[in-house]
Amino acid sequence: MESVLCDARFDQDTVCRILKISQMSDIGSVDLAEIDFGRVPEHFALFVRLFLFVERLPRLEVERVLDRGVLDSFLTVGLLRTGSFGGIEEYYTPVFFYPVAGFWIASDRHDSPDGSPFVPPPDIVFPAIFGGTLRFLRLIGKKPVQNALDLCSGSGIGAMVLSRTAGRAVSSDLTSRASQYAEFNSWLNRCVNVSVLQGDLYEAVREETFDRIVAHPPYMPNVRRLAIWRDGGETGEAVVRRIIEGLPAHLRPGGSSYILCTGLDTEEGLFEERARGWLGAAQGEFNVLFGFADERSPAQLALDLAKRGETWSPADIERLKQTFQEAGAKRIVYGVILLHRGAHGDRGPWTTRRRIALDTTEGSDFEWLLEWHGREGRPAFPEEIASCLPDLSPNLRVRVTHVVVDGSLVPGETLLETAQPFAQALKVDPWIAPLVAQFNGKRTPAEIYQGARTEGSIPQSFQLQDFVSLVAWLLERRCLDAQFP
Repeated sequence: MESVLCDARFDQDTVCRILKISQMSDIGSVDLAEIDFGRVPEHFALFVRLFLFVERLPRLEVERVLDRGVLDSFLTVGLLRTGSFGGIEEYYTPVFFYPVAGFWIASDRHDSPDGSPFVPPPDIVFPAIFGGTLRFLRLIGKKPVQNALDLCSGSGIGAMVLSRTAGRAVSSDLTSRASQYAEFNSWLNRCVNVSVLQGDLYEAVREETFDRIVAHPPYMPNVRRLAIWRDGGETGEAVVRRIIEGLPAHLRPGGSSYILCTGLDTEEGLFEERARGWLGAAQGEFNVLFGFADERSPAQLALDLAKRGETWSPADIERLKQTFQEAGAKRIVYGVILLHRGAHGDRGPWTTRRRIALDTTEGSDFEWLLEWHGREGRPAFPEEIASCLPDLSPNLRVRVTHVVVDGSLVPGETLLETAQPFAQALKVDPWIAPLVAQFNGKRTPAEIYQGARTEGSIPQSFQLQDFVSLVAWLLERRCLDAQFP
């Protein structure tokens, strides 16, 4: 079966290219009638229609393309079935089956093969090609580790991605339905180092500890639990909080946890500050970083949910508003919260927020930032910055706003900024930009500063330590690049 899928080029890159989409989550926008399948294997077109668009196809048409042995293998594992619809014998798939992240993944389809009304079960297994899942897979750490855990794993895609960099990856989910899919997907993709367990969060791993723990948990607020894969309690934080509360018992020193979710900025504090408190007595052992991507007010969320009249009654909306009010919610924020457990040196644990670019920020960017913060806490850090050889990064933008003064345009505001991997902007005096422009990978900050001091192009009050702090800021935001031992 694997060789047939490969020979048909039923892979993510080919699917996106032929269907003219940028990523797998765009499949819903495709009109098959407009797609030219003339330059791809006939098997490919058949698999697209059967598995991606869950069409029923006449028996003779399918058997003309696939030989008996191939058909028997698909029938045996349950990816294909046969049935009589309107007196015509047809093949169909009971699942949604697709290539993503270098794997073939099966999850629940969202309609009935016979066209009858579809009522999703509460334990329906979420597709791994939705935008949020693709984002989650991109944002988790990629450095090699010994043991990794994917909580709320659904189809098992998270554990399978982790298995590429982990000696052992565990897929854990509350429902047996999800565990069955994860078992099948791991088997089909030969992920021999993936263990599939069933249980309520850490219940399945008991006393085990891990170097990396990831989760894309249910985080939608709901006053009535309707879907296990989606609803995260009345404010949406119930599952997220339990995951974070369990980290002291299950995350090893030096390990990191990545959770893509929503959280609340409240009168009590920002989401990442509140999350630190959930760590309890162990919070002093953790650094907390929130990669902030988006926000909504509680009123806007209630309005959005009210439009889903089939599941949200006016009474539900009013109860939700009251719940947010009682929680002191100011904003509902969305992004990835990273909790790192490790030695902190003299600096102590830190908590910070960075705006991320949803389509470009990677897990490796977070890993780089963790390393940077570790370097920043060392006593020799200022000397390291002063003697490094920075180069201008393509991420750097210098935005100068001119204003009219005495009838002439003069520079009014200068911003050093970057949009990726973390969006930041720093307002500086106009004479700073020419100074930064001198970085070319051949001169140190100390050398550039001394040259500017000799030329008299900087104020007397601007000291070397001020310039080093600015360079450090630009390096952390990836506006400058430099190599460190």
